[in-house]
Amino acid sequence: MGAGRPRKWNDPEQLADLIQDYIDETTFNVPRVDKENKPVLNNKGDQIQDTYFSKPPTITGLCLHLGCSRETLNDYSHKKEYSDTIKKYKDLVENHLEEELHRNQGQVTGIIFNLKNNFGWKDKQEIDTTNVNIDVTQNLSDEALEKAIKEAEERLNG
Repeated sequence: MGAGRPRKWNDPEQLADLIQDYIDETTFNVPRVDKENKPVLNNKGDQIQDTYFSKPPTITGLCLHLGCSRETLNDYSHKKEYSDTIKKYKDLVENHLEEELHRNQGQVTGIIFNLKNNFGWKDKQEIDTTNVNIDVTQNLSDEALEKAIKEAEERLNG
């Protein structure tokens, strides 16, 4: 008999079905129409369906639905057979947050916070470094040293 707690889910398919149930409960599709109320079709000739969320997809919401903690879900995400299933749901959440950034251009602080803390997003900062050598082994007067520093600053600032 094996040690440890019994598994929360018997197999990845069971978890995938439970996640899909949660997605189905929190989303609805609306057929897209143009200004004249005519169906908008994709390149295959099918009517485009816009997906909306009755409540935003979240990791915590999924955990409440599954009856587990975030820690349990995270532990399962590191198990090879469950990782892809959980990653797909996390991708759905991340995609929703990205779309919200485009829709809510003025009020995005909370969305950005979520993306940084839960999905590894980072602010990109570029720093241009240029080395300027000043020979300090010479016995320069204060005036000559100030001139060398000023010339170096001018080279750095263009």
